[in-house]
Amino acid sequence: MVCEGEKLTDARKATVSDIPFMAALAREQYPQFTLENAEAWAAKVMALPNAAMFICGEAVSTVAAQKEFWSPDAWVADILPTFGRPTPENPLGTYKTLCAAAEWAKHSGCYGVRFGSSVGALSKSRGAVDLMEPFAKRMGAHPWGLTYMLEFPKCPPQYQ
Repeated sequence: MVCEGEKLTDARKATVSDIPFMAALAREQYPQFTLENAEAWAAKVMALPNAAMFICGEAVSTVAAQKEFWSPDAWVADILPTFGRPTPENPLGTYKTLCAAAEWAKHSGCYGVRFGSSVGALSKSRGAVDLMEPFAKRMGAHPWGLTYMLEFPKCPPQYQ
């Protein structure tokens, strides 16, 4: 298990029936964006064989795997939109969904999962606590260029 000692049984793969809730939550969490195609985008992601969305309470994480262009046999995953809020039943918010996404990546044959690659882990416009850093570090990831990488198992450094 990627997140040792964590109870992840309540984090689950999202289904089509979750889309209206997830889209509404995304619109609430990202009011600066219109997200008019959120439902269609989520449905497309769920239909892809190399992507998944996970839900736990009022938290959602998206993950997608791809082949590295420099090594066609090497698969790596990226954490994509992750949003939500803590609830009494899920006090760490997106942490459990991130752990489920990392487990999915590991079982999908990825050598690792990158955190923060869509927003940039060192973004100057947002503080570290607003990014993936606290979760990535808690999960055992290490800095990897401008993002964080959690490898299964540790592999030689990759070119960036």
